[in-house]
Amino acid sequence: MLDKNSRLRTPSDTDSCISAQWPNCEKHPALFDTIKTCMVHGPCGNINPTAVCMKDGVCSKRYPKPFQPVTTIPEDGYPLYMRPDDGRLYTVKSQNKPFDAANQWIIPYNPFLSSKFNCHINVESVASFNTLKYCFKYVHKGPDRATIHCELDKIKTYIDGHYISAPEAISRLFHFETHEQHLSVVRLQVCF
Repeated sequence: MLDKNSRLRTPSDTDSCISAQWPNCEKHPALFDTIKTCMVHGPCGNINPTAVCMKDGVCSKRYPKPFQPVTTIPEDGYPLYMRPDDGRLYTVKSQNKPFDAANQWIIPYNPFLSSKFNCHINVESVASFNTLKYCFKYVHKGPDRATIHCELDKIKTYIDGHYISAPEAISRLFHFETHEQHLSVVRLQVCF
């Protein structure tokens, strides 16, 4: 979360922090390699109709995104990031299927964070309550587990069915008290 004075309120503010296009491979070769290996969605759609993100014949993440000459922020709060049709195509190997990716396939990223950590970091501009819900649904989403059949081993059943949410995980990682016990027994001093 950004400070009140540092929030991204205009398209130019958003462009200063978030990019959804190929970086210059000559000026920033390390960033280019990170984006090529970590921040390209797909292939899906007509290229790969059996991709995991495909629901009813359409990509659930709405890729490929339409080309966009400038960043705009519509009423619903989901920014449409600048994705110019500059003709740049790079062959990317994703899910063991090579395909030519244009700016339409780039996941929004922060150039500084991507350069520093060399990994997938999806960065979104939160301009409405809907985008806020989208960002936090992954933080509070628990693991997808279920016990299907009954086990006689109660310990194994407990471990397999135990659910740890994000707040509980943070509490355990930082060794915070997760609960307190106050005994109702008071020790009285006995005098003879």
